[in-house]
Amino acid sequence: MTYSESSVKKRKKINLKLIRKLSKSISNNEHRAIILLFLETRISPKKLVKLRFEDFEFTTCTIKINEKRTKISLELSLLLKSISLSKKRYFFSISTRRIRQILQKIGCNYLSIKKAGCGA
Repeated sequence: MTYSESSVKKRKKINLKLIRKLSKSISNNEHRAIILLFLETRISPKKLVKLRFEDFEFTTCTIKINEKRTKISLELSLLLKSISLSKKRYFFSISTRRIRQILQKIGCNYLSIKKAGCGA
């Protein structure tokens, strides 16, 4: 690994830590959950808007994306559980465009998260 590759990885790690800290300052729980879902699962906006209550398993802290179970943090699981108290058909009643706006508001681009390969 070259010096520049190492430097880029460190910056990405710092940016992810900063985004995680920023997410705690967001008062809207749905927006915070969206940001944390992106960080932990790298889910696309298109798939996120199609999430249903049946896709979440709060006791095991997992979420079903593409017929595959993915582990999420306890913090995110509890946050999602508190949001789920209001019964709706889809978990997030929001458009993909609005999701991108939320991410841009905190300076977080979906494509840069996906390329960084950040996970939980």
